[in-house]
Amino acid sequence: MDHYGVVRGRLRAACLFSELDVAELAEIAAATHERHFAKDEVVLLKGDCPSGLFVVASGTIKIVCQSPAGGEKVIDLPGPGQVFGESSLVLDRPYPFMASALAPTCLLHVDGRALRGLVGRSAGFSRRLLAHLSQRVFAGMRDIENFRVQAPLERLVGFLHDQSAGAEGADAVIFLGVPKHVIASRLGMTPESLSRCLRDLADSGLIEVGWDHVTVLDRTRLARFTAGDSRCAK
Repeated sequence: MDHYGVVRGRLRAACLFSELDVAELAEIAAATHERHFAKDEVVLLKGDCPSGLFVVASGTIKIVCQSPAGGEKVIDLPGPGQVFGESSLVLDRPYPFMASALAPTCLLHVDGRALRGLVGRSAGFSRRLLAHLSQRVFAGMRDIENFRVQAPLERLVGFLHDQSAGAEGADAVIFLGVPKHVIASRLGMTPESLSRCLRDLADSGLIEVGWDHVTVLDRTRLARFTAGDSRCAK
C-alpha cells in the first residue's frame, strides 16, 4: 500500500472519519500530513492558534491544563484512532491546553480549511462532528461529577471497567501504556492514593498489578462495584 493509502486507512480508523464516502475520504486524506514526535516532545502549547485537528495514528498524547505555578492536571490521554483539537478549530479559538507525546507518536494533522469545506457540503459529516463534540461535553460533565461525588477508589474502578470494555471472558489484561502518575492525575488522585487503591483492589481479589499492566480477575464483580455494590471489594 502506498503512503496515501496508509493515510486513508488511518483516517478511516478514526470514528470521526469512519463513515466518509470514498470521495470525501480522498479529499480529507489529500489535506492530511503525518507528523512524528519523540517521547515528551511538545505537540502544541496553550494559546497556539489551531490550523486543523489531530488524529492519533500511533502512540499516546497527554493533554494537560497548567496552573500559573507550573502544576499540571491531565485532562485526556487520546490514543490510536482518537482525535483532539477539534473544539478549538470549530470555535476558531486558541488551544486552552498543552499537549505532548507520552511515547514516540505519529499524528495526522488534518487541515482546517478542508474540514470546514466538508462541513459546509456534507450534512452527514456535520451530524457526526456534532455528535462527536456532544460526546466530549458529556464526558467532561461525567468527569466533573465523578471528581465531586466519587471516592478515589470508585474513580479507579470506573477507569479499569472502561479500559476492559470489549474484553471477552471473566478476566481482562489492561496494558497501561502510560506512567502511573499520569493515570493518577487523569483520575484526580495523587500517585500515593492510586497505589493504595490498586493495593486494596488486589487484596480484594479483583485485580493483579504488574509493572506495566493490570489484570482484571473478575469483570462481573468489577461491574457490580461500579454500580455501587461496595461489598464486591471486600
